[in-house]
Amino acid sequence: MTSEKFKERFQHHPLGYVFQIMEVANDEAELERYLSMAHGMIMLLEFQGELSKEDHDFLKEAAKGNAKRNYDRLQKTNAAAPATKQ
Repeated sequence: MTSEKFKERFQHHPLGYVFQIMEVANDEAELERYLSMAHGMIMLLEFQGELSKEDHDFLKEAAKGNAKRNYDRLQKTNAAAPATKQ
């Protein structure tokens, strides 16, 4: 799944919203909560047959990458979250 396909498919889906909210998390606990929600939704979508194994793996890695990027923002730079969702 490409980033464009993800955006098209999940832009107005709770999974897409969770990815957006991770971008504006204010602390580690909030970020971990949203990452957990993303992983749960990804597992549920695969269980329901709405995701292929490849899409499941892509989304799982994308969620981890998103969380890592925002964790680094919180820890290393102490930068405030952006005012708007990315």
